[in-house]
Amino acid sequence: MYKYLPLVVIVLCLFITQSHSQSIQLLISSDTIYTTSDKSEGYATVQVKNISSNLIHVRVDRVNEVLSGAQETYFCWEQCYPPTTSSSSGAIKINALDSNFSFTAHVMPNGEAGISTATFLFSNEDEIDDTVSINLVFDVTAPSGIKKWLSPKNIVKIDANSINNSIDVQLFSLLPQLTIAVYSISGQLIYNKSFNNATGLINIPVSKILNGMYLVQLTSSDFYYSQKVVVNH
Repeated sequence: MYKYLPLVVIVLCLFITQSHSQSIQLLISSDTIYTTSDKSEGYATVQVKNISSNLIHVRVDRVNEVLSGAQETYFCWEQCYPPTTSSSSGAIKINALDSNFSFTAHVMPNGEAGISTATFLFSNEDEIDDTVSINLVFDVTAPSGIKKWLSPKNIVKIDANSINNSIDVQLFSLLPQLTIAVYSISGQLIYNKSFNNATGLINIPVSKILNGMYLVQLTSSDFYYSQKVVVNH
């Protein structure tokens, strides 16, 4: 009976070693995301690859961030989470040797220049020690002469108007050389128009875009402001 004991021990050790092997690999072209006031929101996509021979379930947590001024970071993992949320609500299934491209990390400068950082932890829920992290740097440089308006309530008000299928931009001051741009949450430009001397109410038609969250950016000779709105037809 005892002559089989060494073999049992060897098999058990092999099982323990394999159960804690690394299965998640992160691939990204650059760990620094650059953005300027010309594009108010910067983002990067991280490829999450399952390098194991087993199906895994991966969740994401933002475990640390250092913000510059009023800048904010957020992330998307199958769905997008607001800056106040640091953990994904669930895990995404990734088959053996397959990749998932749905993770994006975002920075909202909110008119602030500077550098912010955020560290994200990817965890395999099937193995408690199977984790990998990535630290991302968000480098935001605002052009000289741009004022940082963090409380623009006396200058502009932006609302989504579901009745008129529009985004309403109400200007309370005259803004020369104003450009209004609307971006999807993934960074795609949806609307872009320039005005010589803008004032009053400006209606941006949104009947042909999908429901969801969008970023409205206003840039003038001495004014910069961005705000998220939810379009719901």
